[in-house]
Amino acid sequence: MSNIGNTHSLDTGIVDVGITDYTTRLGMRRFSARSVILSVLLGSDPPQLPVAALIDFCSLFDISPGTVRTALSRLAATGEVEARDSSYVLTADLLERRRQQEVGRLTPSPAWDGSWWTAVALADARDLNERRRFRSTMEGSKMGELRPTVWMRPTNIEPPPPRPDLMTSRGGLPTADGCALALRLWDLPALDRRADQLLAALDGDESGLAKRFIALAACLRYLRTEPQLPAQLARERAADALRDRYASEEARFQDDLRRFLSTGER
Repeated sequence: MSNIGNTHSLDTGIVDVGITDYTTRLGMRRFSARSVILSVLLGSDPPQLPVAALIDFCSLFDISPGTVRTALSRLAATGEVEARDSSYVLTADLLERRRQQEVGRLTPSPAWDGSWWTAVALADARDLNERRRFRSTMEGSKMGELRPTVWMRPTNIEPPPPRPDLMTSRGGLPTADGCALALRLWDLPALDRRADQLLAALDGDESGLAKRFIALAACLRYLRTEPQLPAQLARERAADALRDRYASEEARFQDDLRRFLSTGER
């Protein structure tokens, strides 16, 4: 564990100074035991790992076994994971997030007929948590916010999943310019800069499973909501290069992770 350094606090599950600095440089919040557990499960196929494997992986972040077990108990109590034999598996809500991540890794079809999805929220009054869940669903479906209750995107990918409080329609833009609308819905220059930053992180000389995991997790979070626009609206996006690079780096990481979990090598 010599590559990890000094910790802030094992009791709270906050990672060490070196890992924290790297996480901050990638524009992410610090990884707690909860976030490490959920991130590694979201990236696993199937999304299920033994308790011993989760403890071993969290040790890369200097998170103690007791902290891991406490975090797992709390995640199970809130319904985010489910105990199964000596393992933990993601529950339905997070499986939807995982599906969104998997879709984000795909290169969208080049075919597009110029039509757009429009999704309108039907519920008049929603509490803060429901609004946050709704926004997460829309962003994970690669929809752009026109106004708080109206979201749009090109129809080159599938629409949001059906919901009783959501009306989704398909149609053209009789007066609006598609490129201008895309720029209104998404800050495309900022998204391209972020993709370039993540590509640089994957090209960097950082070694060790922990930092590579953080870089890949940052990529996956970006790709989950990156809009996957058709070429007619945004050509030569940096996100397309990131998808290709992520696929090769993630395969290499999974091989190294399996080796680590089977041998316990640090």
